[in-house]
Amino acid sequence: RSIAFAPQVVTPNLAFKELFTSRSCASEKITTVMNSPEPAIFNPARHPIAKGKPAADRPFILMYHGLLVERHGLDLAIQAVAQLRRKIPGLQLHLYGEPTEYSDKIQALVRALNLEDAVKSHGFKPLDEIAESIAAIDVGLIPNRSSSFTQINFPTRVFEYLAMHKPVIVPKTKGIKEYFKDDEI
Repeated sequence: RSIAFAPQVVTPNLAFKELFTSRSCASEKITTVMNSPEPAIFNPARHPIAKGKPAADRPFILMYHGLLVERHGLDLAIQAVAQLRRKIPGLQLHLYGEPTEYSDKIQALVRALNLEDAVKSHGFKPLDEIAESIAAIDVGLIPNRSSSFTQINFPTRVFEYLAMHKPVIVPKTKGIKEYFKDDEI
C-alpha cells in the first residue's frame, strides 16, 4: 500500500522489482539501483596477495563476512567444514561480523564438532580490513538458508568477493540467478 502513494520506487534488484510489480505497482514506477562495493576499498591493487607458502603448505580459507544470524546459514557452513576437512587438507572457515546471540550457538557447534582449529571468528572489522582479509582467502561463502527474503535478496558481499577477484559460493536463488549463470559464479 505504501508503494501506491510513492511517485517513484527504488529497489536493489530485479527480483524485488518483479515482486512489487506483482503486487500492482506499475513497472515504470520502479527503478533498480543495485548495491555495490566501494571501488576505492574493494580494489585488489590496494591489497596484493603476499607471496609466501605454496598452496599445499597453507590453509585453504573460506570466508564469510556480515551479519551473524541464523538466516545466513553459518551453522550449515560449519557442518560442511566438518564434512569437507578430510577431503580438503588445511580447510578453514573465517567468520567476520559483530557478535550476536546466534554467535554463541555457532561457537557451541564449533566446539561440539571439534572444529576450534578450523573455524576462526574475527569479530567486527571495518570494510578496509574486510577487503584486506578477502585478498588473503581462497573462496568467499554466502551460505544463506532458503527463505522468502533470501530467495529474492542479492547480497552485496557477492560483489565484494568478485571485485577482489575471488570466487564465491552462493545459493541458487532467484535474486542471484537473475544476474549470473550457473557456470559464472
